[in-house]
Amino acid sequence: MFIVGGSQGAARINQFVIDNLEDILKRFQVIHQAGAVNLNGLPGKRAGYRPFGFMNVDEMKNAYAAADLVVSRAGANSIAEIAVFGKPAILVPIPADVAGEHQIVNAHEYAKTGAAIVMEETNLTPNVFIAEAEKIIGNDELKKKMSAAAREFGKPNAAELIAREVLSI
Repeated sequence: MFIVGGSQGAARINQFVIDNLEDILKRFQVIHQAGAVNLNGLPGKRAGYRPFGFMNVDEMKNAYAAADLVVSRAGANSIAEIAVFGKPAILVPIPADVAGEHQIVNAHEYAKTGAAIVMEETNLTPNVFIAEAEKIIGNDELKKKMSAAAREFGKPNAAELIAREVLSI
């Protein structure tokens, strides 16, 4: 599982991982990108757990490639990365009272494709999280469907398509 905190980190997600790491590690291996400013607050590297602050491009590619599931906020760039790599996802959008509703809207629109499930922060509890993650990781058919939906959503050649359209006008 690749848990993405973004370059700034996602404090609530990072704290959830820290608080529940032992239970999570009983079931999953975790790559945890927590944001450079949060690295010192993370548990150290151990069997099944690899914490990172900032990840360079190669480290990000490797983490996505290794993951059966991505856990992330629901910013547009995060969703685009998940889709391009064709990974099933659990999206935890920033609550509307913190940053408006854009991440909530993004998460639910993306989830409609079948590529992700949405877990609001209020539902981010150990039992719910582990059950949802196990449901995805433990079901090869569901993983394949979610991955296919993610790849269908992703448009890695979007810039080329836009450029061709502009040039045709």
